[in-house]
Amino acid sequence: MPESLISQVLRDCNFITFSPNKLKAIISSWLELLAQEQLICTVWLKFPSNFLGLVDSYIHQKYVEEVYLYGEFPSKILHKKTIWVDITKQSSLVKEIFFVLRSNRLSGLLFAHTEETGEFQLTFNFESGICQKFLERLQDSIAINDQTTLEVLTGQTSLGWPKFSDSGLITNLLLKQTKALEEIKDDIYHIPGIPGLKKVIEAQDDFLQQLSQEMSLPLTNMKTALSLLKSTTLKLQQRQLYLEIVQSQWELQFILWSALVEWAEIKRIYQDTNFAKANCELELVLFNVIALYQSIAQDKRITLEYDLPVGLPKVHCPNYYLQRVLSHLLDNSLKFTPDGGKISLSCCISLNKLELTILDTGIGIKKNELDKIFNSFYRGHNPNKDHFGLGLGLSIVKRILDYCDGYIDIKSTIDQGSRVKVVLPICIS
Repeated sequence: MPESLISQVLRDCNFITFSPNKLKAIISSWLELLAQEQLICTVWLKFPSNFLGLVDSYIHQKYVEEVYLYGEFPSKILHKKTIWVDITKQSSLVKEIFFVLRSNRLSGLLFAHTEETGEFQLTFNFESGICQKFLERLQDSIAINDQTTLEVLTGQTSLGWPKFSDSGLITNLLLKQTKALEEIKDDIYHIPGIPGLKKVIEAQDDFLQQLSQEMSLPLTNMKTALSLLKSTTLKLQQRQLYLEIVQSQWELQFILWSALVEWAEIKRIYQDTNFAKANCELELVLFNVIALYQSIAQDKRITLEYDLPVGLPKVHCPNYYLQRVLSHLLDNSLKFTPDGGKISLSCCISLNKLELTILDTGIGIKKNELDKIFNSFYRGHNPNKDHFGLGLGLSIVKRILDYCDGYIDIKSTIDQGSRVKVVLPICIS
């Protein structure tokens, strides 16, 4: 990926793999929002030539200010509002796609890197500061010639940047993206060598629908708190309270975004034609995860023990899958085991199956909740309000194990602890 842009501007952004059709659907949803809201905005974009048709009808709308089109000179100038910007052949942007918009209500950046496989690594961001820094870096990629305008050289246009993007617009955009992806899902229902893909996609659709609903609440809360902060009569204590609300809701939104990225990676691996051959180096994954959580356990004065036999066989489960399963399960155990408690991890072989067991001395799970804990966004009994959870970990674990022909079994007693058993098939060959 381009060092100048990714490392300096998009360093902390998460990327998701998308096919060309899916990327087109995402871009279309952005343009659909701009048209629906009739946002007066300036747009900077670089698309492949076969994507330019997406913006043709949009550019002719009267509320469009200017469109800066980067890359090779188009076969025709789309409209008098279009300003072509040449980029140097040595630029790292040659293989990139981007879409930056600026209006008085919304700023946004969509960036995609072209992979050798023809797929795209995609991210997007709605922070004005990130968008501005991105445009500043674009100046280094311009090939200056007689046609280069002053606006391109200075990056100045008539519109200013919004202090905060309208949370309602962002929510609407996320819903449009989900709907756009839903409409093209049939294109990937039948891929050779991947049985049961339709069930996987339907599960993902259900998850994305729930996720989009969950994401709307913190955005609304942040918008309300930021609106109240504008008051000039606020007392210091009230201002601090609203700032804490913004902070907590931002943290919640970040967790939801992280879950979306994880879910996309799980799906990508499952759809890979090599999935059936993906086997896990069990010992490597186990020791790496345990090493990571040892320090976390020590900070909580919790004893983390493990008993792993030497020469463990491979299991039919990609490394990333097992790493996520163990991470979610150990997160739960550490979260709900009081300081001074104990967690132990062990494994054994039984009838061509690997049994991985985690025992803890935590607060336990109520009996009437055991059949609900694998539901997405289910939040069970939690006497310690310091521990915040979204109810996603066990749901993700369950789906991963379904994909790998494994299963999970949990037994628990209130105030005594829980026993979690994960069973996976051993690779025969």
